[in-house]
Amino acid sequence: MSYDIQRIRDIQEKLQCTIECIEKSRVAGDAETLEACEYLAASYNEKLASLVNRGLKDEKQQHATV
Repeated sequence: MSYDIQRIRDIQEKLQCTIECIEKSRVAGDAETLEACEYLAASYNEKLASLVNRGLKDEKQQHATV
C-alpha cells in the first residue's frame, strides 16, 4: 500500500484548520470551542500517525521482499 499521500494531505489540512480554531478560541476566551477543537486536533494527530506508521510498515515489508 505504501503511504496514502492524499489522505495524509487531507488530514494535515484539517489539522491546520483545527489549530487555527484553537488559536482563535484561546484568544476569544471560548473554552467550550477550544476544548472541542483540541479534541479534534488530537483525533487528527492520531489518524495522521496511524497513516504514517502504516506507510512505514508497508515500506519495510516491501524492502524485505526485494
